[in-house]
Amino acid sequence: MIDSIDFYRAIRETLEANFTKIKVQTKDIKNPRPPCFYIKPLSDNETQTASEYATTSYSYAVIYFSKKETLEDLLSVKEKIKKIFKKPLKVTAYEDAEDVNYVEVDSVNTTLDEDGYILNAVLTIEHTQPLGGERFESENNEIMDDIELNIDSKT
Repeated sequence: MIDSIDFYRAIRETLEANFTKIKVQTKDIKNPRPPCFYIKPLSDNETQTASEYATTSYSYAVIYFSKKETLEDLLSVKEKIKKIFKKPLKVTAYEDAEDVNYVEVDSVNTTLDEDGYILNAVLTIEHTQPLGGERFESENNEIMDDIELNIDSKT
């Protein structure tokens, strides 16, 4: 099952793959060493959408601290962030490396702080997945293991 840590890792890996010369800070940073990115989870809200599915909305802030301290640098990074997050994120479940999902980023909203030369991009992601399989196992609702199919053909 995919959760917030899996989306965090997918965002970090996407940034590292597309901005090879810019470090992604992984600790809470008080004094960043530009140029760098910092990913801050903002919210996640889960709602049950059907008896067997849950939809979770996630928001993450991707904060870029510019070393060049130019508007051109901020705008360049902004456009590249918008471009790379148009592609689906490859999200791998932390507990099950074979559980790989490709999830669309619903929106990327950006703001520029020209005084501090900081770019803030907020990514919004909505993901629907089945609830845990153990929830559905009961005497009246067993998960089917095998199917046997016999087909008779008359020619």
